Amino acid sequence: MNRFRTRVAAALVAAGALITVAVAQAATSDTLGVSTLTQRIVPDSSPGFNFLTTGPREGYTVRDGSEEGGVALGSAHSGRAHRRTSISYFGQLTDFQLADEESPLRVEFLDPQGGLFTSAWRPGEALNPQEEDAMMRQFNAFSTKPPRVAGSGDKPKMDFVVNTGDISDNNQYNEALWNLQIAEGDTVNPGTGVDPTPYIGKNPLCPADMNVLDADDPGLYTGVQDRDEWPAPTMGYFWDPDQPDPGPVAVNPFADWPSYPGLMNRAQRSFKATGLKVPSYFVFGNHDNLVQGNAWGSGIFNQIATG
Repeated sequence: MNRFRTRVAAALVAAGALITVAVAQAATSDTLGVSTLTQRIVPDSSPGFNFLTTGPREGYTVRDGSEEGGVALGSAHSGRAHRRTSISYFGQLTDFQLADEESPLRVEFLDPQGGLFTSAWRPGEALNPQEEDAMMRQFNAFSTKPPRVAGSGDKPKMDFVVNTGDISDNNQYNEALWNLQIAEGDTVNPGTGVDPTPYIGKNPLCPADMNVLDADDPGLYTGVQDRDEWPAPTMGYFWDPDQPDPGPVAVNPFADWPSYPGLMNRAQRSFKATGLKVPSYFVFGNHDNLVQGNAWGSGIFNQIATG
């Protein structure tokens, strides 16, 4: 339950985590965006499922050498905010792990086994493309003026944004393509479903009670977060926004999660991304080069993913 809350909060907080050589100390009134220098996104204090709310700004830890094991440092001269000049001002993103959540190559079915197999599925991953687009808009809000201390010192425009790895989740071309489309302001189509009608009854491993109501509309979501398509015993393993989980939280961990009918289908709709106003650079991560971030791609994996 914590993975979804943590991911959303981290995504929104990361959108304000802009790095500048001249360390910022407080947001100014002419800052166009909101960053952790003014407020944070935190879970509320309600029991069970937590919604996100605003919290106090990120605190500062001044390391002047007085802390345990510290090395004595010189003190900064007064008036430095009016004298210093930025060497470079850039934004940093990391670990989007944008997932094609309808891909046959996903291994969410391993999550209920526990142990090492608990990171294949995240409740909010279908909304990753929309979250990422919102982050681009937040970066654009800071592109002309960084969040920093008031004063007449240099306030440069943003030079670039760098993503330091794991832009995709499963070593898939379409996942990497979506990241580029979002950064460049193109149209993004997160839905990857196909009309399953020709395949119905062809795979003896498919559950006999599988619902095929989505067969006439490949634009609808197909996956573990639609209980209509999975046997009843798997109900408690995944959150289906269309219908709340039956039973107490002790039995089904998503029993107190909110209901958002149609959310998974809406998440598959194409949208026009905003795009970054500055150049962007991408660094390779293990999820960009390995299936699920763990295994080298092979012909077998390709056959599973494409049929």
